[in-house]
Parts: sequence; C-alpha cells; structure tokens
Amino acid sequence: MAKFIKCPRCDLNYILEGEALCEVCKKELEGFNLGDLEDVDEELDDLCPVCRLNFLEENETICPECLEKQQSEEEKKKALVEDFEEDKWEEEEEEEEDDEDLNDLDLSFESLKEEEEDWDTASPLEEEEEDY
Repeated sequence: MAKFIKCPRCDLNYILEGEALCEVCKKELEGFNLGDLEDVDEELDDLCPVCRLNFLEENETICPECLEKQQSEEEKKKALVEDFEEDKWEEEEEEEEDDEDLNDLDLSFESLKEEEEDWDTASPLEEEEEDY
C-alpha cells in the first residue's frame, strides 16, 4: 500500500513517499536545477518561527516585527498589572477608612439599651393627646 506524505516545499499537497515534490511545486520550479532546492530549504530555515513571513538576519531569533509585537504586548500586560495593583491599594485604603468610621460609632449595648428605653417611654399616642 502506498504511503502519502505532505510536500516538503508547500506543505499543502500530498505526494507518494518516494517523490521529492508535488506536481504544483515541480511546475513552479521548472527551469531551476534540483540542486537549487537545497538552497530553498536553507532559506526556509531563515524564516521567522513566529510569523513564518519574514526572513531573519544573522543572530536574530525572531523578526523585528514580531519582536515589536511581543514587546508591546508585554508593556500592555505590565500596565494592566500596575492598574490592578493601584486599584487594590485604593480598595484597601477605603476598607481601612470604613473600619475607622465603624470604630468611631458608639455601639455599646448600654447606649443602645438606653435609646430603646427612651423610645419605649415616649409613645406617639400620648403626644397626640396633649396637642388637643
């Protein structure tokens, strides 16, 4: 049974395992020597591994465009982290202020009990009868 593999040049078309290129690639390369294919393979190694569109210069791991995109994404992430940390500090400060406000209130049981007794002793009906 014949085994099919993808064409090593275009990586789109399938060819038999023993063939070098698909028919489409062969027609594109008419006029080129098969020895030139080795140069094409070496050039493919010089493509950017991220975008696979731009060629790399010596000592580059990714193309300048992809590098710029990565740096801008990192800057955006840093800005988001800084904003989050600022919001977190503001929330903590607000919580501390709320806690201080609650501590300033006089909520002892005795004072609450006295207020309740004051309300119980003065009934609204008695006040209305005095007005007539």
